[in-house]
Amino acid sequence: MHILYIDDDTIASFFFKKVCSVINRNNLVINIAKNGKEALDFIKKTDVMPELLFVDLNMPIMDGWQFLDHFKEINNQQKEKSVAVIVSSTLNPEEIDKAKEYNNVVKFISKPITTELVEDLLNKYCKASNA
Repeated sequence: MHILYIDDDTIASFFFKKVCSVINRNNLVINIAKNGKEALDFIKKTDVMPELLFVDLNMPIMDGWQFLDHFKEINNQQKEKSVAVIVSSTLNPEEIDKAKEYNNVVKFISKPITTELVEDLLNKYCKASNA
């Protein structure tokens, strides 16, 4: 089971990895990308399609919205099994409305991310077995 966390904030990324380290799943693989371009390059280069994407909106080079737009264009059958969670430091109503335009976005959350939230998302959207 693959998770891709996309955020230019190194502290938030470190914290996310710490949160995930306590989740009791032996098949959980966490990858980090610093922006949308890096995330797309990772997916294309490794041919790994994450089941769960955490996408920050405000990033340099390629922001979260641009990533989601490009992600729609990826030609991979496994993409249909991927869901995205938008992660933001603020809950802007306009951004929440915009997120509804993306079929694969299942949640819009505020930082920081908790272990309980990640576990809930894994249980709901990722069908791999627990440890």
